[in-house]
Amino acid sequence: GVCHFHLLVDDGGGVVGRFNLVDVAGGAAELGFRVAEAAAGRGVAKDGVRRVSVLARDEYGLKRLIADAEVRNGASRAVLRATGFVPIDEVTRSGQPCIRHALDL
Repeated sequence: GVCHFHLLVDDGGGVVGRFNLVDVAGGAAELGFRVAEAAAGRGVAKDGVRRVSVLARDEYGLKRLIADAEVRNGASRAVLRATGFVPIDEVTRSGQPCIRHALDL
């Protein structure tokens, strides 16, 4: 499927996060993100998710994003909630229990 990969870089050109839209189809995509350990806790993840959500809507014409976060990953679940995602289901990914979230754009 179609994918859109994005990097967030700091003022010095260092990569502080990646924010990917994968399996783009039917006006929707799955969001995946990861932030550099050194950038954790500084709002980088929230900023990146917000930015890629705007791109998804305005540049790619998407209507909905889906994101799965492992139950044990409270930080990612908090980022998703803080950026407007709502929990919609419980799923298993790679053998790990996850909460599936959705954001209508």
